[in-house]
Amino acid sequence: MRIRRGRRRLTVVGVVVAVVVVVIALAAPWRGGAPATDDEAMTPDSVVVGRHPVQYVALGSSYAAGPDSSDIVDRRCIRSGDDYPRRVAAAEGFDLTDVTCSGSTIPDILRRAQPGRADRPQIDAVTPDTGLVTITTGGNDVHYIPRLTDLSCANQPSRQPRRPRHCHPERPSSLSAPGEYTALENAMVAVVDAVRARAPRAVVVIVDYIPVLDPQATLCAGVPLTREQAMETVQTFDRLTAATRAAAEQSGAILVDAAAAAEGHTVCSSSPWVSSFVPPAPYHPNAAGRAAMADLTVGAIRDSGLFPTSTPS
Repeated sequence: MRIRRGRRRLTVVGVVVAVVVVVIALAAPWRGGAPATDDEAMTPDSVVVGRHPVQYVALGSSYAAGPDSSDIVDRRCIRSGDDYPRRVAAAEGFDLTDVTCSGSTIPDILRRAQPGRADRPQIDAVTPDTGLVTITTGGNDVHYIPRLTDLSCANQPSRQPRRPRHCHPERPSSLSAPGEYTALENAMVAVVDAVRARAPRAVVVIVDYIPVLDPQATLCAGVPLTREQAMETVQTFDRLTAATRAAAEQSGAILVDAAAAAEGHTVCSSSPWVSSFVPPAPYHPNAAGRAAMADLTVGAIRDSGLFPTSTPS
């Protein structure tokens, strides 16, 4: 009888031990099908790439949507199949949701469906499963490209029979006041905060704009501006870039400094990354510019070390 009781006790102990082992195994963090060590466990700002591709969401305006292309895949947003987010996704094997839209402003990202072009705010594309978000925005909020286009239209109406759409030479977009750039910086931080509220583990990357003119405001036939307008354009771009960099620093987002990388590739250079004043999308990244923005973004992602197995084999 004692032997039987002893066996029962041993059996019960064995069952308890087995249950504990199973619970510990289920509770352990996993990576690629094996338990993660303390050094491998995910932090709030990291994404671990396992069997499934990283869920990548691209937010932003036309500088991200790539309208200067014949390969338009979304006519409402004038979004191309050759924009930099698609190039990044292809290079890294990410699963892309591209909601970038020409003409969008930060309210179109955060609060409303862009009038006439979208059914929902762009931020709705970000979910808890999102692992990467790129953001290129702000230019339309401070009327950078709209004003530049309007001024060019006014200076060259007769010599440009195929004038770009949405060109208003008789009532050019307003010149933004200095205080509007502070508001822009805060709004860009709000975009990053909104992304992190929806996707706490997502890596957030801000990609800034490629300049149309060099710091000296060099002009050529492809940029029909007066000298004063050219200097004003450079000043607007510099303030936009400064606000973008400050927002990235304040929010802790990764910054892709396309503005600095493109200084030698403005419209009037020998190898421009932006188009001149010609349809369909004047003063926007051309094929070389879209490729450069993608390469810079891929480089920043890889340098971050947050996607250690993101590159397809």
